Amino acid sequence: MEVTMHAVEINADLETVYDMCANVLKWPEYFPPCKQAKIISEKDNVQVIEITAQSNETEFTWQSERILYPGSYRIDFRQSRPGPLVKYMQGVWRAIKLNKGVLLTLEHAFEVKDSVEGLVENVSNKEEALRFMHRTIENNSKQELGSIKRILEKAGLGEAEAIFSSGIEIKTTAGQVYNLLYNVQEWPKLLPHCQKITMLYEDGRNQEFEMTVTGAQDKTEVMRSIRHGYANNIIEYFQPSLPPALQRHEGKWIITGTENGVHLEAWHSITLLKEGVRKLWGEMEMEKALKIVQQAIDRNSMTTMQTIKSYLE
Repeated sequence: MEVTMHAVEINADLETVYDMCANVLKWPEYFPPCKQAKIISEKDNVQVIEITAQSNETEFTWQSERILYPGSYRIDFRQSRPGPLVKYMQGVWRAIKLNKGVLLTLEHAFEVKDSVEGLVENVSNKEEALRFMHRTIENNSKQELGSIKRILEKAGLGEAEAIFSSGIEIKTTAGQVYNLLYNVQEWPKLLPHCQKITMLYEDGRNQEFEMTVTGAQDKTEVMRSIRHGYANNIIEYFQPSLPPALQRHEGKWIITGTENGVHLEAWHSITLLKEGVRKLWGEMEMEKALKIVQQAIDRNSMTTMQTIKSYLE
């Protein structure tokens, strides 16, 4: 049996740290390796979940049973339908109160299959499978724990950076919402802030296009987006060509099923370009400029979501 442990100290309260670990539907937003997360069933403190996540250069999907212990800030998990290389995988999330902050630990125990040839590209024997799984767990655990710390402490976010999101409930299917979000050629007809779309590449899952929009302080802006879609669940994107005030903008559309339809969430991570801010707004304080840009992006996201809601309901 192989055993690993990863840990991080977080300057936050115990309940908040535990809640981030427990709220699996938010994992695609919180954790870079996580592409999709679903709750298959839930009764009392036991959940069955399905996860699709990056595993080195490929993606694995598995189902896990989780037992949540909110009173002791612990979550036990066991893969009931493991990924392709492992016989079994189990582990524990623990949030432990310190004198200042919280120690969050993530433990894994697993065993790889005896015969793995043909299951994953470039993995042909048990030793290669072990190296593959250790690398996956090492990379993903560090990213997951680091993301929780960064989000709760806003660590590494300077005066010119922000991470934010907004969401809405829609009484429809995930497929209908995904199709409207993915088919950007229709956006100028639907969205008041979208003036023009020029498609540069499209293969049914990946897109590259230029979009002309009404941006901050009603200025017309042109940006180029590259997007990758995970059908009916997530659309990830980044923008290599940006308006003058932005140095970086990336994000996700996340569609999660609910009892009455879907929850649609827009997530953004941005960094301002200080030289661009000065050209646009002179010696404006960076905090004020960040607020203007964030409000403009959030307003356009909410307009998109409200329009989709009105159109589909």
